[in-house]
Amino acid sequence: MRTRTLLPILTVLLLFGLLSCAGGECECADCYAKVDVEAVKAQIEALGAEMDRSIVEQDIEAFMAYYGEGIESYPPGKPAMIGREVIRQNLDEAWAEPAPPGMTFDMQRSDIWVLGDYAVETGTYTFSMEGMDEPEEGKWMNFYENQDGTYRVIRDIWNYDQMPEMPEMPEEEEEATE
Repeated sequence: MRTRTLLPILTVLLLFGLLSCAGGECECADCYAKVDVEAVKAQIEALGAEMDRSIVEQDIEAFMAYYGEGIESYPPGKPAMIGREVIRQNLDEAWAEPAPPGMTFDMQRSDIWVLGDYAVETGTYTFSMEGMDEPEEGKWMNFYENQDGTYRVIRDIWNYDQMPEMPEMPEEEEEATE
């Protein structure tokens, strides 16, 4: 069990190391020393709170401020959404109707790791609305990049803890045999 927990963390740290040293010379100690980790965490937490609000209020402009240039979003059960315009089009369609009555969306941030111009944030979420038997619960991970002094999400992935119930498939009629 401990290996399962450590593997994603080690993978993220390796990714940070590769990105930081990709130019040939590795000045990791210098770039990490210049970052105020607590200030970056506070910035990400404030951005996340605004994102939570934008979902409930269906505020597309505020939601899009969360994403940086080069965003790739990986929703469950759907193809990847590559680029800000693709995400905006999906939001325009999804939010064309008013929010369902009693809709709530709550993201709990578990942790934020900061390394230089990059950060990773993980957490869980709960979504509910009137008429749902039980709330939808899931988990997510965001990968941030410092773009012009502001950390923005450039990779976004989430999934459900339990798959939503699928409609029953009609039974196939057996072929009559002679």
